[in-house]
Amino acid sequence: MKSIAAKYHWTAHESVSEGLQRIASEQLQLAVSELVNHKASLDKAVHEARKSVKKIRSALRLVRGVLGKEYDQANGILRDAGRQLSPLRDSQALIEIFDQLNGKYREELGDRSLISVRDGLLARKKELHRSFQRQRVSGKVVKSLRKLGAGIGKWNLEESDFESLSKNFATTIRQNRKACHSAYADAQPEGFHEWRKRVKDLRYHFALLHHAWPPVLDAYAEAAKDLEHRLGDDHNLVVLRDTILKSPDDFGKEEDISALLQIVDHHQQKLRAEAKSLAIPLYSEKPSDWRRRLELWWSA
Repeated sequence: MKSIAAKYHWTAHESVSEGLQRIASEQLQLAVSELVNHKASLDKAVHEARKSVKKIRSALRLVRGVLGKEYDQANGILRDAGRQLSPLRDSQALIEIFDQLNGKYREELGDRSLISVRDGLLARKKELHRSFQRQRVSGKVVKSLRKLGAGIGKWNLEESDFESLSKNFATTIRQNRKACHSAYADAQPEGFHEWRKRVKDLRYHFALLHHAWPPVLDAYAEAAKDLEHRLGDDHNLVVLRDTILKSPDDFGKEEDISALLQIVDHHQQKLRAEAKSLAIPLYSEKPSDWRRRLELWWSA
């Protein structure tokens, strides 16, 4: 099957409505193609499809005020699709973060191999894989995404223009700054997870508006990506801890689990300190300043 040359950004001389419909259509095609045509790795297919779903949701947030009810309908379909794909992807993410910790803190762990923990995570993933296949999740998601794709051409985007994009981008910046403050003020996993979602939006919004001024916006997109990775690892550590403590007997000796959880806590503190440092330059400018600058760049 021929690959799809998707451009996840508005192109020169492309109207807001034309660009959004093209971007959403291309990402839907990518997601469907991954889920239908995967051969070597279901994990990779689910991961890539889930990324495309998130990209569409993020793009829609830049025009949500214009789309109205159509936004709610599309976002609902995409949210449900993402939730159906999440368990299998998250189970693989836990193995990846465990391997990262096991390698990074090998000296601290000493003779502990923690193989029983990894075996428990792998067994959990295999069960979720069987459930995913048994329930035909891929087929259900593909059906809903195809239905959404058939209606994209009917979206009412007549009132959309770059001012609506710049206004919603300013909102994205504002939400990011607020989520960052709340995360550190409350110091709860939910707050950092919410901040991560807002950072993902920011990263994708920088990419979507890439053509306004590529050198600058690409650099900001990379900075947001670095921050998102820290917060993504933070979230995976939260889920790893909760998963092990929910069924500790599935993961080996108590002393091994205790040693791992101490490292989880240490690494999480490190990630949150790094995230704070990365956020300072990313959020240094006011939302209103970003809006004015984007409109100036786009006009130029």
